[in-house]
Amino acid sequence: MPSYCIDFDSTAKTLYGHQEGGVKGYNPEHIGKKSYHPLVAAEAHLHDAIG
Repeated sequence: MPSYCIDFDSTAKTLYGHQEGGVKGYNPEHIGKKSYHPLVAAEAHLHDAIG
């Protein structure tokens, strides 16, 4: 049976304009701007995104 290792990571996506659901939070590249913080999952060995 093959084994899998799934990596989860958060990233900041800066928003410009008036997108719904954006909040001010930790964003090291654009401090103080609204952004999304999606959670990204990938299989560690193949580097394939999941979902």
